[in-house]
Amino acid sequence: MIIYLDTNIYCRPLDDRSQPRINLEAEACVSILRAIEKGKIKTATSDILKLEIYHADPIKKLYTIPFLSFSSEHIEENEKLKNTAQILQRKYHLKSRDTLHLASAIKAQAKIFITCDDEIIKKNQIIREIKILSPIEYLKEIL
Repeated sequence: MIIYLDTNIYCRPLDDRSQPRINLEAEACVSILRAIEKGKIKTATSDILKLEIYHADPIKKLYTIPFLSFSSEHIEENEKLKNTAQILQRKYHLKSRDTLHLASAIKAQAKIFITCDDEIIKKNQIIREIKILSPIEYLKEIL
């Protein structure tokens, strides 16, 4: 099974952990990233994911780039993917970058899209193309 991680999953361990929710999500993300390193989880990456990571602050960039090499598949952006993203954007009223991530995950045939983005998580009930979970929900589901 392939999963797709939103950019914020890779970066969350380096966020300010003074808020309990952020700290819990960061710990969950670390667990997920360790499982990826050990080959227990297969992931897909995408051009939009790489773009966002390469534009992250330098420390987050240094931390996250190595995890991209563990990916089982990379989805390149093309017109078909952009069209799918536009359809998702109109259908679910999400930001264009978010729909590029979702379209990439769908194209990779990922079973689960993991994100810390509340706007996307709130739409989990209506988005039928892929299952969306927070990192904490994902760990609860697989344990």
